Amino acid sequence: MLAETLRSLHAAWRLACFDAKGLVAFNISASGFWRSFFAAVVALPIYAFALVPQLERAADGALFLTVEAIHYIVAWIAFPLALIPVLRFLRLMPRYIPFVIAVNWTSVLQLVLFLPLNLLALAGSLQGDGAAFLFTLALSLSCIFRYFVARVALETTLGTALVLVAFDVVLGLLLTGLFDQLYRLLV
Repeated sequence: MLAETLRSLHAAWRLACFDAKGLVAFNISASGFWRSFFAAVVALPIYAFALVPQLERAADGALFLTVEAIHYIVAWIAFPLALIPVLRFLRLMPRYIPFVIAVNWTSVLQLVLFLPLNLLALAGSLQGDGAAFLFTLALSLSCIFRYFVARVALETTLGTALVLVAFDVVLGLLLTGLFDQLYRLLV
């Protein structure tokens, strides 16, 4: 598993460098599809670190961590499941497995993109308009990266790739809002 993880992260890095050939380095098989969800384990420490400021402000730390753990699991499953009817409608189902594999492994790099910002925020060095600008910039870069992955992995048009990135962002925002509301209801 270690060799495949390293190979997959290298493939994700190649995609991050806008090298479309990075896609062929993934294990594009049914077993590679299921193993690509191991990226959630690889990304977990980065995600957990990003939660530290919110955890410090939480009224109930244990409840906050429980809700966030469920949110994390649901977020990793929701997009691939929600993609099925969308890609069927777009007649892109033959590219489903490569796309989900690429999305899963590149998600690790997307979290790494935000890591320096989270470090600065945790240190208290990133506040106000500067923080908003840098987080917006990182989110924009993340969306551009996600667009490239969609375009290459799905072998689709610019418009379709943009719609799928928007779908991904909206789904993520909806899940975040839902789990934030759930935590507020439970506290």
